Amino acid sequence: MDIDPISKSAIIFGCEWALSENLKVNQKVLTKRITEYVKGLLTIMFHTGTANPRLKMNTNEIHEELLKRVTDNEISKDNVLKVSIIANWIISISRSFKKTMILRLLEEAESSEQ
Repeated sequence: MDIDPISKSAIIFGCEWALSENLKVNQKVLTKRITEYVKGLLTIMFHTGTANPRLKMNTNEIHEELLKRVTDNEISKDNVLKVSIIANWIISISRSFKKTMILRLLEEAESSEQ
């Protein structure tokens, strides 16, 4: 029985795609945690922009500020985050900040009614 080259490649592909070394589900990628010091810096930069909108920094400016801290030997180059990670961090911290502020406003409204 002769198998044409197209169906032969389909058979090879069909057999190899499920090999355990090709599975990406079981491969764990090491995640790098943000250090507490860098989190503190990011929080200060975020809340400075919240308190004074004219001093608000975008993600690129925050990244550049972290790079300045590297040249001042305040943090190591390994602790400088990617711009996308900074953006995701800002989204999550602003979400939690908004929830906190809403709860605080509700508590103040309830206490003023009594």
